[in-house]
Amino acid sequence: MSKNNKDLINFNQIALFGAIIISILIFIFEFSHIIGLGLSGGQAFAFAIGYVAPPTIIALVLSFVFNKFKFNNQSFNKFWFWIMIITLITYVANSLVS
Repeated sequence: MSKNNKDLINFNQIALFGAIIISILIFIFEFSHIIGLGLSGGQAFAFAIGYVAPPTIIALVLSFVFNKFKFNNQSFNKFWFWIMIITLITYVANSLVS
């Protein structure tokens, strides 16, 4: 067996789980912030999804480009994870400033 088959948890699984958790956290924080400002749930949803959807689309496009226009799940998970890390850092910095 190769080393990758022996690993119970590999980086691809961590990247996928991490990106999902970061996306959910950013969405919940932004949604609750917008609701706290007094806007409706629909408007809050639209603003919150604006923090999650663009990084996901960027990761998908980068994955397609780097894999010569073929979908590769592992590549997408890695791109999505790192882009969501950058998004989380910028979101936290923006929240601290404002």
